[in-house]
Amino acid sequence: MHSMKSNYNDAMLHLLGGDPSFTEPSSVPIPDGLNQLLDAGFEERNGATLLRLPAVSRSSLLADLMSRDDETGIETTINGLHLEDYLDVEIPFFELARLGCDFAFLLAKRLHDVRPRNRFRVIVSAMDANQPDSVRDTCVVRFHQRRDGQQWLDENLENYRNEAIAVFDV
Repeated sequence: MHSMKSNYNDAMLHLLGGDPSFTEPSSVPIPDGLNQLLDAGFEERNGATLLRLPAVSRSSLLADLMSRDDETGIETTINGLHLEDYLDVEIPFFELARLGCDFAFLLAKRLHDVRPRNRFRVIVSAMDANQPDSVRDTCVVRFHQRRDGQQWLDENLENYRNEAIAVFDV
């Protein structure tokens, strides 16, 4: 892969073992359903790069979003995957966050392989069930192309006080 820059807030760094030079991988393998999504590939729609998701889950969402002029917002909405939905068993929160980073790295590599000239940002957001807005442990992995003038995420990751955040720029 050409180059990838990673950035973590303190909450995510803690879940990954605390050492920014070596993050602990998950002991849980990436679920088959997530690997199948990557194998299905990507598609281009109105300048947006999207996962090829089942049409049932996104047809009305896609029509609504494509009427807006915010490719980055469209991509982050459609390309947001809740990892816990792909697991057969519950796993500890730190493992869920680590799995999110493992999948994000694989996703970033695949994006680079198929669109080497594009710049992408892969975002991992993990929230445990003890947070005010959460009912269960969640980990969302999403991505978007990096575009001048369109920013989806606050650059100061510490502003996300209830979430563990990791960002991979490729």
